[in-house]
Amino acid sequence: MHQCDTLKVYVESLSSLFGLGLIEEVRRSRELERTDELDEADARVIIIGSPEPGMSIKPVSRDIPAVLILENAETLDLKSVLDDGVVSVIKQGDIDAALLVSSVCQAVRGVGLVTTSVLPRRLGPNHNEHPMTLTEREGMFLALAADGRTTHEIARQMGYSERTVKLILNGIVTRYGLQNRTHAVASALRAGLIQ
Repeated sequence: MHQCDTLKVYVESLSSLFGLGLIEEVRRSRELERTDELDEADARVIIIGSPEPGMSIKPVSRDIPAVLILENAETLDLKSVLDDGVVSVIKQGDIDAALLVSSVCQAVRGVGLVTTSVLPRRLGPNHNEHPMTLTEREGMFLALAADGRTTHEIARQMGYSERTVKLILNGIVTRYGLQNRTHAVASALRAGLIQ
């Protein structure tokens, strides 16, 4: 589990029973503190059952990263959700207290997570418009990002500067019109370019 300072979390639950259990996990956590004020929050956790087709998760602020937890990914349009500014997408069956804390801590650092049980869904209506290709180095960087490594950790492991890692990852995001590096990881996984 990634250690982080105590973070304030704003929880929005549209799935009452599971949401109550998750709110209890937040309450018991030493790393997370629940707040009822969105402008005081370091992160936003959104809990929903089955998203409606085309459902949009509009961010209140791009400065507050959002973690989406859902019961059913069947109707999820992952590309749209990531385009809406969600940093991490986790299926309810995959979540536990440690993963909740880790995903919130990483989201605040700008590192996202998409659990594999969410990935089989299409990335959106135009996901084949520009097939993704990666250089060997881009693939290695994205694979490490998929493992939850920070920019600093990738740079240290691969022997590059943090600036180079950021430039490479941001280049992928820009080249394919993606939202962020989580979106890049999800796209590369879906395309079979990384494991």
